Amino acid sequence: MMEDVELARGTVTDRPWALTLATLARRAATGQLTLLSEQKRYSIAFDRGVVVAARSPMTADSVARVALTSHLVSSSHVSELQRRITASPNADEVDLIGDVAKLSEAQLEKLRIEVITRRAARSFAPEQGEFVLEDKICLPTRACEVDIRAVIYHGVRMHMSDVRLSNELRMLGGNYFVLEQDASAELHKFGFCDGEWPLLAALRDGISMPELEALHRDIDPRTMQAAIYALVVCGSAHASAPPRTTTGSGWETKTPPPLPRTPTPRTHTPSTSPVVARTKTPGSVSYPVLPRTQTPSSPPVMLAASEERRSQTPSTSPVVSRTQSSPSIPRTHTPSTSPVVPRAPTPRRSPSDPPFELPRGTRDSVPNVGRTKTNPELAAEAAERANRALASDKPEAAVLELKKAVELVPNDVDYNALLGWALFCAADDKVAIAAESRKLLEKAVYKSQQPEVARFYLGRVERILGRDKEALRHFHAVLDVQPNNRDASAEVRVIEARLKRLGGAN
Repeated sequence: MMEDVELARGTVTDRPWALTLATLARRAATGQLTLLSEQKRYSIAFDRGVVVAARSPMTADSVARVALTSHLVSSSHVSELQRRITASPNADEVDLIGDVAKLSEAQLEKLRIEVITRRAARSFAPEQGEFVLEDKICLPTRACEVDIRAVIYHGVRMHMSDVRLSNELRMLGGNYFVLEQDASAELHKFGFCDGEWPLLAALRDGISMPELEALHRDIDPRTMQAAIYALVVCGSAHASAPPRTTTGSGWETKTPPPLPRTPTPRTHTPSTSPVVARTKTPGSVSYPVLPRTQTPSSPPVMLAASEERRSQTPSTSPVVSRTQSSPSIPRTHTPSTSPVVPRAPTPRRSPSDPPFELPRGTRDSVPNVGRTKTNPELAAEAAERANRALASDKPEAAVLELKKAVELVPNDVDYNALLGWALFCAADDKVAIAAESRKLLEKAVYKSQQPEVARFYLGRVERILGRDKEALRHFHAVLDVQPNNRDASAEVRVIEARLKRLGGAN
């Protein structure tokens, strides 16, 4: 029996993880990439550079969870799916859920692509770990292919920390980004939605990150950074120094070097201009009138060029030489003899009108990108950002993201439960907010397909409020379903030790 051949080995910190995946796709690698981080295993299967399968240790990336958040199935379908998986553990979960929910072939294909994309993108979450690439693929594969560009963009936007994204973005080699000329035909493979169109249009002519944030304030800055990072890493854009601007006459505008400071004696030069006496208002402060300095003259070359252009252009106005003794000419308004043409109003476009085409090279041109995200997908992204905010001890930011998720998908009890926990964490008065948090969490305990998550948060709420026995009841219920839940086990040990100390003291 032949052993697996190891093709590559390294760590996540050796180079940016996005660059590692893009290199494997660019070299048309075939094999299975396995990443081990904190005793969690992430796997991605490549077939000639295309992702054909992936595995993630997170429950949120399961087929049932992805189908539920994509609104392809209902809660009753998930219960039936779990029963069939138990009866046939080696069967394909996507096929099983298709049989249960009576999904079409197009829906099955969409679900399979979404599952593979989310599982492969989850590999961007670990910031440390070791990986190995072997030539043999052990994951079950089907006739489904996912472009690595969609995986990179989804992983960077959803799972990379803000500090890590900012640091790796600075490593790209410049702060001015330009879309490649032949990249328009490949942009749809990144999975961009309608909201990223203005961003891609601006990158076509080239733009810096500060200019982009000032021009499109309605786009999330993290989305901008993730899109630019994915485009540059995958070769669809490049980073460079900002180009030097030129004036209308063709002369390049450069900042002159600072002149050396030479000490000059301070001498008083009598002014030849008439002195106008100023009346001083009682109670006001008088300030000395400084002499007005003359503007330095233009360089000789610039003067020669301007005089040449002036001589070639006929002028009907009298020529007045600018000498020190020439009198000042009063400015008068000459009415224009050209007819005024009224501007025709721009007709409003209706949603049924076809998309318009704009000339290439304008800031308003929009690349042809063909994907629109649904409300469940946008809600799932908001929930992911909320989880990152909670992990970073930013409950206020998590509350804002979860309110977006609940607004997009109001009937999702899991989003409501997580919102209840985030509200409790962000509140200064825990006792006052406890009733609302309990209501949201208890509803998820009875209606969610993952009630142990909401029950675990209920246990933490009771433990923070000092109700140790109620907290123990919730944590033990979690361990009944998930005996290997380390967080629940740690909570039980801490509470039991505290109760034991209190009992011994009494």
